[in-house]
Amino acid sequence: SLVPPTPGPLAVAELLRVNMGVMIAGGCIVGAICAAAGYLFALYINSRITIPLRETAGSTVEELKQLSARDERDLPPLWLALLPILLPVVFITGHEILAAEWKPYVAADPTGWHAQVLNITGTLGHKNISLLIAAAIAVGTVVWKCRISRDQLAKVIEECVLDAGTIILITAAGGAFGGVLQHTGIAGRIADLTPHDQTWLLPIAFLVTAAIRTAQGSATVAMLTAGGVFQALVISPTTPLAFHPVYLALAIGCGSKVLPWMNDSGFWVITRMSGMREQETLRTQTPMLVVMGCTGVVVTMLGAWLFPLV
Repeated sequence: SLVPPTPGPLAVAELLRVNMGVMIAGGCIVGAICAAAGYLFALYINSRITIPLRETAGSTVEELKQLSARDERDLPPLWLALLPILLPVVFITGHEILAAEWKPYVAADPTGWHAQVLNITGTLGHKNISLLIAAAIAVGTVVWKCRISRDQLAKVIEECVLDAGTIILITAAGGAFGGVLQHTGIAGRIADLTPHDQTWLLPIAFLVTAAIRTAQGSATVAMLTAGGVFQALVISPTTPLAFHPVYLALAIGCGSKVLPWMNDSGFWVITRMSGMREQETLRTQTPMLVVMGCTGVVVTMLGAWLFPLV
């Protein structure tokens, strides 16, 4: 919900014209605090609710109990498992940092080695290229550790591409809905609600995103819709924002966490893979994400107030 290159924050950053490196840095900071709040809530709820170990779609209770060190050795090393996730973040953020630091050198010598290095990091740090490299590493890891045949690999990739197609359609629908709402002039009406203190735009963006997320279930659609609604405040504002638009993007990301329930596909993934009942997920995961989202928007408001970055 907060850190590109996942689809929601990536699209919102582009809609609100937030530098990708800034979005990643801000998302990591706010996300770390949200994760800490979620972990503390998990400790609390674990002391209040006892949920037994149950069979899941992929394994029985006996199989879970019989996991051994031999099974763990069949898994890829931790650094390799994390590499497809971390590599795009490192490439994108690294290029943005170098571009900011070396800007005077490139301006003085556009053909010098600084410019040549930035061309390379710019290619690697492009969101599509970095994600393609990460995907290739993930596929290579599967082939290496699972020793699957070419036909099996083709089947796995086919299933993933079909899932990606669904995500693309959902993303497009959310963007279109946000564009329709933008043309209603709703952004100007929202801005008029906070003429004296624009910091209150952040909880409004949070609540709008949370309402859309609760109503239709998809966090990505909620972020894209809210991003389209608030885009006018950044692109053609009647009054310039009193803080960096990254805070608006982060508030939207925090709002997309709130109130997952039965209309959310992620709710069912967690329920089925953990072996929990629906009521147990509603009593554990749902309030945990509410705590994380509310913590995030409070931190975002404090950041916009103390460090507006404008």
